[in-house]
Amino acid sequence: MNETQFWQIIEDTKSKAFGEPDAQVDLVGLKLRELSPNHIQDFNQLFHDRLDEAYSWTLWAAAYLINGGCSDDGFEYFRCWLIGQGRKVFEAAVKEPDSLSAIVKKHSDPCENEGLLYVAIEALDEVAGQEMQWTRKRALGEPKGENWDFDDVAETSRRLPQLFKMFGA
Repeated sequence: MNETQFWQIIEDTKSKAFGEPDAQVDLVGLKLRELSPNHIQDFNQLFHDRLDEAYSWTLWAAAYLINGGCSDDGFEYFRCWLIGQGRKVFEAAVKEPDSLSAIVKKHSDPCENEGLLYVAIEALDEVAGQEMQWTRKRALGEPKGENWDFDDVAETSRRLPQLFKMFGA
């Protein structure tokens, strides 16, 4: 499986799930169960590569604003949700997190999709009865970029003006 095929699965399931994270997880699971064990493992690796790519302080601040706070686990689930939005939204947000102001709505459910973390692992177990083989260790360390206090109104509004306008104090 290559990156184009990975994103095609995400795009297809996003459109059919109508914005419902649990429905998207179910649909991804169905698609993965049609694939070979190697392709399921490739999907999982590509998914985790995207999680790593989105590991930045500015995206964490965006998640903090959008979701009204954001723990370590919450940020991981937010990045899963972000991947689930598709390639265009994902790449725009990684480049400029404030771009999320165009797709999120105030007073909506939290932008999280924890189930996408496990869907390939569960599919591989069901299809092949085997555990996921990790091709590399994930050593994320600190998020990319510069850390700051997300409750600092001046700094957060400067770095994420559109999201702050929507969700800030």
